[in-house]
Amino acid sequence: MALLRSAWHALGGVRADSILGFELLFESRAMRGNPNQAYRWTDSSPNPNPAPLRYLVDIAHRRALSEFGSIAPGPIQFKFLAGYDSSGQWQVDLLRWRTGDDVVTGDVRTARANLAVMMRQLPQGLIREAMYDADSLRYAGGRRVNGRDLHVVSYVARMTGQTVEVGLDRQTGLPMLVSGGGNAMEFDDYRPHEGVVVPHRRRQMIGGILSAEQRLQAVDLRPTLNVASFAIPPGYTPPPAPGQPKATRIAPDMFRFDNMPGGYHSAFALTAGGIVVFEAPQGLAYSRAALALIDSIAPARPVSHVLITHHHSDHVAGLAPYVLRGATLVVGAGLTEGVRRQLPDSLQQRARFVEIDVAMTIPQTGGVRAIPVLNGHAQGNLAYLVPAHGILFQGDMFSIPERGRVPPAFSVTEGLYNAVSTAGAEVRLVVSVHGRSGTWAEVVESLELRRRTRQ
Repeated sequence: MALLRSAWHALGGVRADSILGFELLFESRAMRGNPNQAYRWTDSSPNPNPAPLRYLVDIAHRRALSEFGSIAPGPIQFKFLAGYDSSGQWQVDLLRWRTGDDVVTGDVRTARANLAVMMRQLPQGLIREAMYDADSLRYAGGRRVNGRDLHVVSYVARMTGQTVEVGLDRQTGLPMLVSGGGNAMEFDDYRPHEGVVVPHRRRQMIGGILSAEQRLQAVDLRPTLNVASFAIPPGYTPPPAPGQPKATRIAPDMFRFDNMPGGYHSAFALTAGGIVVFEAPQGLAYSRAALALIDSIAPARPVSHVLITHHHSDHVAGLAPYVLRGATLVVGAGLTEGVRRQLPDSLQQRARFVEIDVAMTIPQTGGVRAIPVLNGHAQGNLAYLVPAHGILFQGDMFSIPERGRVPPAFSVTEGLYNAVSTAGAEVRLVVSVHGRSGTWAEVVESLELRRRTRQ
């Protein structure tokens, strides 16, 4: 306890006692690249676009907000607002294109874990929590981190039941490290602010590997903390209760998967040569549910092909069950190895690939036509047209939320429009991996909205 008192004194002592809440604005930069989400599957460099972060925390009433965003290749922008308290959590899409008008909620356990993380964003909140849970406090020894010798103390957070470790600088007493659940945050670059000291640089570690570095842009130790500050913004509503996974008929011999694990949409078509599946997203749970539906509708037909729009992991993570069934994987030019390496080791050499680099009808798929889409989101992206029904299947080039208005398009939608127009395709229905299906008129509407918002 003496170490915590020393840390509290170093953080501001009596002046720190008056901190009832705080608001922090950060610029976060990724320090690790994910080639499975990059434009090129060979690119492991970090995302060069900084992400804004805002935390508003009410310590006394144990509630918090986080506002966060990112820019994916394309560029495709995300911006969300989330609220946490001891009874649950919610999240809304401030741009209204991914989850539209929905309020996405979370369970109490997850909410309390996230709330604890929010309260630790300011070291004063961290030490206050450790003092509150001092009955479980113990000294965990010394440790050297980033050239500093630390005293390490641990405690069990009462709100979450999780063991938390705090590293305190032996010379200054300042908190330099907090870790728990395999994740850690390092504090650095302390500067005075209104009689206390606040770290202006943080490093986030996941599994011992540096994930992101965050620089403090602004701090408010006396923010507005009324009920309205933590309320869900107007215009958002809870979504309807999810139903059971189902195959919705969208043409006489074609079905779209709805209510699936993870919420993505894929599709399948019945052909003389077998079942043609459009995309294998999310993971094993999704594909197992999809195959169960396929087998209930066409139990005697094999899956002949899986048509993949692009190499991003959330679009190919469910491929393994199809490879086990002997399906041929259709990918864009140069993507074979980028997709192959995401398969389990035992299936990588077993998988059969076909690469496509020009608009063409894919043999033995019942007339499905592949259309390459030039875009800034993912190299080798393909859209798939079923000419007999005017159905276009595409991934990440266009999205309408399940509930909500048609949003302004991102630049990648222009690539889709140009590719489909050049191919002379007549499109009745656009099936999107993300969000509801739409019409070609809605693609045009989204592009017009983009032009208006950019003027």
